[in-house]
Amino acid sequence: MRRTLLTASVVLLFGCDLSASGSASTSGTTAPPEGPAAPEYERAFDQFADVPNQMTAQVVWAAEPIDDAVRLADEVAALRAKLDIDPADFSALCTVAFSDGAIEVGAVTEVEEVKTELEATLAQIKEVGVGLQRVPSRVKTANKAVGKLAMSSPKLLLESTKELSREFAVAVGDSGVQIQADIDTAKALPETVKAEAVKAQSVLATLPDKATQATSNLMAAIKGESYEAMETTASGEAAVEADAELAADGTAVAAAAPSESGGGEPASGGGETTPAAPTAVALPPKGAATPSFPPQAVAARVAKLQQLGNAAAARGDWLSAADAFEEAYVLAPDDLTLAFKTGDAAAKAKDCTRAQLYLERFTQFGDQTMFAPEIAASTKTLGELKTFECPARTPEDEAARAATLVLEAEILGKEDDWGGAAANYAMAYQLDPEDAKLAFEVAVASWNSRECGDASTYFSHFASVADPRAHRSQLRETKRYQEEAEMGMCPTWGPGEKETHARDLYTQAQSRELELDFQAAISKYERAYYLLPTNHALAFRIGDSAWKAQLCEQAAANFRTFVTNADPADPRHSTDIQTAKGILAKVDSLGCPNALYGEATAATATAADEGDGAVEAGGGAGGAGDEQPPPSGEGAGASAGGGTSTVACSVTDDSAPAGALTFGLLMLAGLGRARRREA
Repeated sequence: MRRTLLTASVVLLFGCDLSASGSASTSGTTAPPEGPAAPEYERAFDQFADVPNQMTAQVVWAAEPIDDAVRLADEVAALRAKLDIDPADFSALCTVAFSDGAIEVGAVTEVEEVKTELEATLAQIKEVGVGLQRVPSRVKTANKAVGKLAMSSPKLLLESTKELSREFAVAVGDSGVQIQADIDTAKALPETVKAEAVKAQSVLATLPDKATQATSNLMAAIKGESYEAMETTASGEAAVEADAELAADGTAVAAAAPSESGGGEPASGGGETTPAAPTAVALPPKGAATPSFPPQAVAARVAKLQQLGNAAAARGDWLSAADAFEEAYVLAPDDLTLAFKTGDAAAKAKDCTRAQLYLERFTQFGDQTMFAPEIAASTKTLGELKTFECPARTPEDEAARAATLVLEAEILGKEDDWGGAAANYAMAYQLDPEDAKLAFEVAVASWNSRECGDASTYFSHFASVADPRAHRSQLRETKRYQEEAEMGMCPTWGPGEKETHARDLYTQAQSRELELDFQAAISKYERAYYLLPTNHALAFRIGDSAWKAQLCEQAAANFRTFVTNADPADPRHSTDIQTAKGILAKVDSLGCPNALYGEATAATATAADEGDGAVEAGGGAGGAGDEQPPPSGEGAGASAGGGTSTVACSVTDDSAPAGALTFGLLMLAGLGRARRREA
């Protein structure tokens, strides 16, 4: 009876029910919690360089109650072990009564001296319980903050570049070397920001479920029951060994792991065993299973990609050529000519790591007779790559890549996908900052995508760097746009227009999927999701497409977003939730990118058998959230996706700053297509 009273008291103390779905009751809460405040910076570059750290700080803050609960569970278990009394008696000691807000502990004569310690522990339990209740709100706040941080990158990049250029112009001696290093860092920061944003979102998506587990562990520790230990989420430090359980007496017990010989005994004679981390692979293992698409569609897409690659190479844009040939190789991995073309183009693009990967694959498996000239050329290039430092990309290289982005932006504009056009123009301008007209094109595309703030920023910037003679007509247009903005004439979304445009983007994405143009499909799904941030079915579409395009980490991040936010009671989502959970189980078991090619472990198979979803590459569409969903399943066919990813899709609050440019520039660091190499 006393044991039952303890459990009821702790539930009362927590004031919430963290269910298996990861949701929590937040009744009684008034305002969302505020995350960590941003520091003050003296320079724009300092602020830009600190963006990844600020994203990490948001994750640490969101996970703080979970980490507190993890540590407290171990402390409670240790305290109970120190008392060395029967678990039932220990539970009875922890009967909590509230009297005028004070926590009291029932007195037992034999342990009266530990009453103060117990009261302090129970006060901690109450504080942690309240914190766990707020985890979903913290996750939402942190997600929004991460999105805002990523969206600050375009403007910070512009400000940093201007700031550092001014400093460099007056630098003397060694200070110029440091400023040049800062300029190089600023150019590379977008890629870092993008990667950190995806990483932060992936961790945040797991926190509600971890809060549930941490609650269960704390309850088990109080009742003297064993529980599976958890790592502290933010720091990554294990409270105890990852595969250990805390037994009822407070000691760690190793979980038995099968040996490699297939027996049930631990691999090392009796000690703790730690499973080896999955070994990442750079390219699909030779002969690995790949997604199955209609042969005619594959042949057509591969031919199209080769045309695009050859055209890019003819313009001197070897980086885009390598991207196109690589995408073709992913679709047709038995065609080793594509591996050679990818490696050769990557070498000419000064993308040395990728060049070495693909040329080594080609020389290892290519027929020595059939490909004698190509193998000789590959061997020569590999020797150079292993002997000399990788050469830096030249301004001419970047200008050629920018020209390709401009061509793609023009196509997107004709499709009324002005958000995508703004993103491409902005990435082109980052690569070729001497072409001031690109800043004007960013501004116009942003204006057409109804992002007045971004448009105004770039119009103002263009006016400050434009050549009065060479850009006379663009300056006249800039003045007209600026006058309209001052008069409040910026275009805005009318009733239902945002939903209509999202549907148009969805339809365009599905058409790209049918053509196996997975890169473009993902980008369009992402822009649709940005417009309708509560329609989490779009997160599934992104994840499903990325999985089929063999972009493992991007797929996993979006599947986690979908599973966390989709309503499991909605029949439209049941199949997709099972699919997403099944793939996530495989990713958790094997790691990325091995999960794309390896077999699921027994644990993964068990999870699927228990309803966590079969590991499938497909899945339907369907809506989610408050917005009217896009049409479900129209033309889904052999959908797959890749493309440059964005963090904007995780913003689930309508008050989040919207910006097609800013949104598109969350892809800013990609400067092209996403890499399939996830080594």
